[in-house]
Amino acid sequence: MIDAMNRRMILHAAVAITIIIVGIGLSVFIVKTKPEVKKRRPEAYLPVVETLKIKTGRNRIVVDGYGDVRPLHKVDVIPQVSGKLTYVSPQMVKGGTFNKGDLLMRIDQRDYRLALMLSEAKLEDAKSTLLQTEELSKQARKEWYMTHTKEPPPLVAKEPQLEAARAALKAAQAGLDKAGLDLERTEIRADFSGMVINESVDKGQYVAPGKILATLYETSCAEIPVPLEKEALGWIDVPGFTSDKGSPALVIADIAGIKTIWKGHVVRAEGMIDPKTRMVKVVVRVERPFSHKPPLSFGLFVKVLIQGHVLKRSALVPRSALHKDVVWLFQDGKLRFRRVKVARTVGDKVIISSGLKDGDNVIITHLDVVTDGMAVRVYKRV
Repeated sequence: MIDAMNRRMILHAAVAITIIIVGIGLSVFIVKTKPEVKKRRPEAYLPVVETLKIKTGRNRIVVDGYGDVRPLHKVDVIPQVSGKLTYVSPQMVKGGTFNKGDLLMRIDQRDYRLALMLSEAKLEDAKSTLLQTEELSKQARKEWYMTHTKEPPPLVAKEPQLEAARAALKAAQAGLDKAGLDLERTEIRADFSGMVINESVDKGQYVAPGKILATLYETSCAEIPVPLEKEALGWIDVPGFTSDKGSPALVIADIAGIKTIWKGHVVRAEGMIDPKTRMVKVVVRVERPFSHKPPLSFGLFVKVLIQGHVLKRSALVPRSALHKDVVWLFQDGKLRFRRVKVARTVGDKVIISSGLKDGDNVIITHLDVVTDGMAVRVYKRV
C-alpha cells in the first residue's frame, strides 16, 4: 500500500515538472519568434494657418472723419431804424422756419411816411428855386451883354446863387432817398430761407439800431468741418486745393436709433493746418438738410465718409493680416515675409497699393512666434 502511494506521488510530480518545462519552452519560443517592432520618430509640430488668395482690382479710397453740423450762414437781426414794433411774424419763435423774402417784423411806419412826404416837398422846393435862379442868371447875362462884349463877372451872372441852388437840389434828393430807405427799413424781411435760433421780440416793443432782436440760421444747406490728417488730402478732391470739383461724401448719424445717411460733397478746405494737431479741416456741404425725416439738425455730431480716388491693381486684405508694413505669405509649405505698401485703412480692411499680386496666398491667422521660412500647414483657404 505504501508502494502504491509513493508511485502516485512520483507520477504527480513528474506531470507538474513536465507542465512547467513545456510552459517555459513555449514562453522562450514566443519571445524568440515575435515580430520586431520598428521605432518611429515623432512627427514635428507644424502651425496650422488659414490663407486668403489675393485678387487685385480697383479699390476706392475712403477717408473717414467726424464733425459737427453747422449752418452755411448765421445772421443776427439788428434793426437799422428805431420805433415800436407793430407786427411780428408768428414764425419768430425758437425753431420757427421761414422762406426767403418773408416779412419777419415791421416797425411803426407813420413817422417815416411823414418824413418821406416832407423830403418830397423839399425836393420840389429845391427844383423850383433852381429854376428861378437859372432864369435870374439868364436875365442878368442878357442885360450885361447889352452894354458889354466880354463875359460877365460871376457875381453879375449869379453863379454863386446857381451853385447854391444846385447843391440844395442834391441835398433834397439825398434827403428823399434817405427817407425812402428808412421807410423801407421799417420792414425786416428774410434774406434767405431759414430757422429762428434765438429771439427776444414782441409786438409793441420799442427797438433801436444796435440791438440784436433774433438769430437766424440758413437752412438751404449745411456744412460739416471734418478734421483730417494732411496726408489724406492726397486721396480726395478739394476745390481750390487739389482740383476744381470736390469728392462726393456720405454723412451718417444715428438719431433716436434710426441710422440716417445724407449725400454731400467737399466744397473747400479751411486752409490753415492746426499747429497742435497737424490736422486740416475739410468742409463737406449737404444740400437741403431739412428735407429728410429726421432732418440733419445743426449741432449734430456726425460721421463723414469721403469717397476718394480709385487705386487700380490694388489688393484688399484684413487689417489683422498686416504686421506693420509686412504680410505673411504661404509659399511651398513655408511662411514667407513680404514687404508691402499700404495706401489706406478702411474699417477692418487695408488697401495694399503695391507688394502683392494675383494668386498670392496671404496668411490671415495670428501666430505668436514666426520666422521667415518656417514650415506651416494650411487647413483652410479663402
